[in-house]
Amino acid sequence: MMLRLGEEGLALPAPVNEGKRFAVLGKSGSGKTNTLLVLAREFILAGWTLVIVDAMNNFRHLRTAGLPVLIAGTRASADVQIVPENAATLAEFAFTQRASVIIDASQMERDGMETLEPFLGRLWKLVQSQPEDGPFVPLAVFVDEAQLYIPQSGTTPISPLLIDMAKRGRQLHVSMAISSQRPASLQKDFLTQSHVMIFHALRGVDIGPVRNELAMKEQDARELMQRFAKGQAIVVGDPDMVTAQPGEDYAICQVRSWGGTLANGATLDLDGGRRIDAEALDKLRLAMTKPADPNDVPAQIWARRIEDYKQQALTVRRQYDELVQALAAAYTATCGARSMECPPAQALAEITALVEQMRAVPVAVPALVSASANGHGDAAGGAAPAIGDWDGRSALATQRAVKKQEREFEGLIKTINDQMTMHRRILVYLSQRAGTGFSEAELARFLGYSLGTLQNQRPTMLKRMGLLTYEHSPIKRGWMYRTTIAKYLAEHFPDLDKEVLLARINKLEKL
Repeated sequence: MMLRLGEEGLALPAPVNEGKRFAVLGKSGSGKTNTLLVLAREFILAGWTLVIVDAMNNFRHLRTAGLPVLIAGTRASADVQIVPENAATLAEFAFTQRASVIIDASQMERDGMETLEPFLGRLWKLVQSQPEDGPFVPLAVFVDEAQLYIPQSGTTPISPLLIDMAKRGRQLHVSMAISSQRPASLQKDFLTQSHVMIFHALRGVDIGPVRNELAMKEQDARELMQRFAKGQAIVVGDPDMVTAQPGEDYAICQVRSWGGTLANGATLDLDGGRRIDAEALDKLRLAMTKPADPNDVPAQIWARRIEDYKQQALTVRRQYDELVQALAAAYTATCGARSMECPPAQALAEITALVEQMRAVPVAVPALVSASANGHGDAAGGAAPAIGDWDGRSALATQRAVKKQEREFEGLIKTINDQMTMHRRILVYLSQRAGTGFSEAELARFLGYSLGTLQNQRPTMLKRMGLLTYEHSPIKRGWMYRTTIAKYLAEHFPDLDKEVLLARINKLEKL
């Protein structure tokens, strides 16, 4: 098979039974996408099975040109709708039916990581299960905007899979091609192990890989690329793949247009490739709409989902707390302790009742799975716990957290007991009330102290606990005592029973 890149005949020989790695790099608008489309078209016409991770929805043009590719994604126009639960089914179809597939990740959350992980994981297992002496499925994996998936800094759920494919692809006859407009942000080992590197115009720190490969000064590389027309590129690679210009170790190529629609419409003379049969496609759609088995989704995905659910629940709780505080401040400012019939007080009561009603309904999370040797895991026994009942920690971790918080609460009780009697009485008084606040004058009157005594001996401990704050609102200005002890206990001792803790505090002083 010859990969024809340029109009002037530059070709890259690549034996069908041998894995090669290609890197296409260039800034936005330099012709990078066109080059990757040229490579994809050449592979498909030669009968290869292509799997394309399409981060920007650029490869749909292959389908509109009449090439036999299946588009999987979340758009309504996709041939099949793909989610993490059915991704492994699609991988098996692509491999066994030798069907080229585009995974359109452009509208997926996290650039499609949760869907790509089970898809690529299953595909890679199928590749590794082939007999050592063949025959082998000629497979190529293309990754657009690869810096999203195999970054230089950090890791992603699929970067270990892609790196393993790159390292062992040659042994298993899997070719790879990646593209990036930010090569400085791309995993360096992946670049340096490429058999062919195609550099379109780059700028800034992204010129580094060009300078390194060509052993030229950065300024020289910059000036060379500044003269490039759109689609022009430097091609560097193994001597058996790239014919360099005389006296140089690289070639300069004007990459041809990838071609748009094919001659004779959608009629293709594939070199051993297979078309996507309509009946097989209907069976695939049916299989992908069946209820998912939780074991088909890696345990790591369930763990990330549960963490997302927890964060969403915490966000809602914070919003609720902020609203309650705002209503309590409005109540104090407009009604004080005189009447509970004012609108802010009624609204506060209604919202509190609504939230308590919501808390009474347990929110079930998906059946939990534990990691196993095959990377999928087994469903955990028992009923699915509610979000409020399980936070993702092991039983041992929870037990340690409880013991630590118990020690810290006993330390708090000791600190409270060391305070003067007036400060303990204030704390107990605040702990027995909720949904409001008091000015110094109001608190002094309710507890029977003079205002001067309270002002001269403000409790520092309550300031640290957020129960004594200075109000800056236009309506009221001055020190305010807050009845948010329950919130303080929930934040600092989340694994302990809040009612039990409040009861301990209430016993510290009689009012």
